[in-house]
Amino acid sequence: MRKTIVLSVLAAVVLGFAVSAAAQPRVRVAVLRFEDNTPHQWWDSRQLGDAAADVFVTELVNAGTFSVIERNRLNDVLAEHNLAASGAITPQSAVELGRLLGVQLMVLGSITEFGYERYGGRITSRFRGQMYRYTCAIDIRVVNVETTEILYANREGSSHIDVGVGIGGVAGGRESDYGRVAASTMRGAVEKLAEELATQAAGMSTYQGFGRVARVSGEQVYINRGIDDAVEVGEVFQVWRLGEPIIDPDTGQTLGQEEAMVGSIEVVSVQARLSICRLVSGEAQQGDMIRQ
Repeated sequence: MRKTIVLSVLAAVVLGFAVSAAAQPRVRVAVLRFEDNTPHQWWDSRQLGDAAADVFVTELVNAGTFSVIERNRLNDVLAEHNLAASGAITPQSAVELGRLLGVQLMVLGSITEFGYERYGGRITSRFRGQMYRYTCAIDIRVVNVETTEILYANREGSSHIDVGVGIGGVAGGRESDYGRVAASTMRGAVEKLAEELATQAAGMSTYQGFGRVARVSGEQVYINRGIDDAVEVGEVFQVWRLGEPIIDPDTGQTLGQEEAMVGSIEVVSVQARLSICRLVSGEAQQGDMIRQ
């Protein structure tokens, strides 16, 4: 009997931890197209950068540690505001984009190396074989869109082997097929980067920002967080407003921003990605940050 009670208590404790962990809102992340910074762009660099970002998003979603913005939504915002859809966006410009998207972190990636080595020889008097070993390197940076601080940076490489057989002096025409092999080559590096970033999610979950005020109508305040972010009716948030950026006089880079708490709001209705709140004290305006 005592054994059964102990097991029941342990099960309840484990379940309690699981529910508590599930209730914690995940950090919201947007992934931009990876920039192609290789010296020889033998393929459609825009298409390859999109492919790298798509693989990265898929891996992060499967890891389940971040709330990842849909790529279509990201592209719509970029197009609407005439912003560059590539890793060329600086940490400073990521602040503006992050506010528009309502995200906390931005992933900027770049394909920094791509090359190959070719090996070949005659198989018979008529056929000649060649093997290509492709290698690449990809860098990522994770930017806090509130402060422009780079929270995480990493670099990974991967390789891919392609073999062809041809007649005479040409072995399968592999040199004309860089798009396919480039995508296969970079996939390994992107998957490793996403996996390693996912392990850092716990350390990034202490980020103080939670969401943004999307709209204000009288005493009603709409925020860009909802059921998907574990928001509950009755929950109270602080409303914070960012002021002028603080610039490093030596480097010209943004070190952070002035901020002040201007009000508080209480959740009265929750939808999937949106919550309606009432203004409890102070004020709120579109773009203000909310904190728990």
